Amino acid sequence: MHRTLEVNQRAVDLGQSFFGPLIGSSVALLQGYDERELAAIRGFLAGGREAAAEG
Repeated sequence: MHRTLEVNQRAVDLGQSFFGPLIGSSVALLQGYDERELAAIRGFLAGGREAAAEG
């Protein structure tokens, strides 16, 4: 059985108002890292995600 989830514009606007500034700041911050540093950050985040899934 397939179900489709639809998000209305009000939900999109609410999410953007809450997370938009954080996303913009995060993107700007990450632009200051080189590829080696970004690889380390990706590895850390992936490990944290895996640990949370196991927990």
